[in-house]
Amino acid sequence: MPPSAELPPRPRIGGRTFASLGVPSWRLLWSAGHLWNTALWLDLIALGWLALELTDSPLAVSLVGAARMAPMGLFGLLAGAQADRLPKQRILLAAQTLNVAAAVSFALLLVAGREQIWQLYAVSLAAGVAWAIDFPVRRAYIRELVPDALAVNAMSLDAGSLVGGSMVGRWLAGVLLLVGGATAAYLVLVAFYLCGWAMLRAVGRRAREDASAAWAAPSPGRGSAAPPAPATRLLDDVREGLRAAWASPAVRGVLVGSLIMNLLVFPYQQLLPVFVRDEWGQGPFVLGLLGGMDGLGALLATGAIATAARGSGRGVLFLAGSLLVTACVLAVAVAPSWLLAVPILLVAGLGRGAFASMQWTVTTSAVPGHLRGRAMGAISLAIGTVPLGAASLGVIAEQLGAPAAVLLMAGTGGLLVVALVFRSAGLRAA
Repeated sequence: MPPSAELPPRPRIGGRTFASLGVPSWRLLWSAGHLWNTALWLDLIALGWLALELTDSPLAVSLVGAARMAPMGLFGLLAGAQADRLPKQRILLAAQTLNVAAAVSFALLLVAGREQIWQLYAVSLAAGVAWAIDFPVRRAYIRELVPDALAVNAMSLDAGSLVGGSMVGRWLAGVLLLVGGATAAYLVLVAFYLCGWAMLRAVGRRAREDASAAWAAPSPGRGSAAPPAPATRLLDDVREGLRAAWASPAVRGVLVGSLIMNLLVFPYQQLLPVFVRDEWGQGPFVLGLLGGMDGLGALLATGAIATAARGSGRGVLFLAGSLLVTACVLAVAVAPSWLLAVPILLVAGLGRGAFASMQWTVTTSAVPGHLRGRAMGAISLAIGTVPLGAASLGVIAEQLGAPAAVLLMAGTGGLLVVALVFRSAGLRAA
């Protein structure tokens, strides 16, 4: 195949950085992802602030985030296995339909002024199920839509969409909470989810059109289609995916690193409302601003990675990002002012962007194509430890205060990441 036929034409603007967006179906899915990701983070900030207002309890705030992430382990693992069996676009549509239903239901409660703390947990749990299904399936679907040569670019842009959404969603949440409260935030959130759902419906048609393009032909090793195999039970597929993930030294290192970060480091985000109000004496606008700085840093990092699109050093970048995030979280915990936390969280975002981009790229590149959904399901299992970490952090914060709780847990996580650096030769070589 001549080189010109191997890849789709680059976009006219930012051609190298956005090279994979020359695939129309992926461009449409990526655009829909902006709306979902912005709504996700808007939702988390709004619910966390509302929980603090209703209960005045750091534990209650942590439990909102825990409820959101609780389904990730089990549902993400099962969804990853199903993604290798069923049409991925249909699974994504079912997940986003659940998201829309949960958001609309809670928006109606807010409009009626009948919200209660248990309802926050319920809507957070329902949305968590949707996101648990979406996470592994969407990443596996991306690798179906784009050629191998554009995999790093596409995964970096997807990570950029997630972290960019965290920036915009948090900043937007701060403004909407200040101006119209949780009701205004949720009405905007519902509009985002509905628009994203409509765009997702069109992805399947565009994917069928893309399949006739010369560059869409599977390259050797791309493995977008599974080899013929007899029907198996879902649990057998799950076990096969876990075995394949653990058998790869690179993916095994990503799994362990993801477990450490999600259990011990990333839960600090659940206590950010407590830091803002109780430690620094500020309101929802500053909460949104600080949350968005992390997203801005991550957006810069993923943009740089997408532009470079290097095929080597992925594992080292994953480990470096983990260490950088951990160091910044420890610095935030002792920051005497929110103004000092602004640049620290910006730098933390750089690390998070590297972590997320390489987490997805290493995992989907190191296993056969027909096991990618299941491998991402294994990553979902590690991410699913966030509820345990968030709940533990909340309990410790109730006793020792938010700063001490974050120092204790993130400090432990940092020591474990350092150990992983020295023990994971397979990941360093990825």
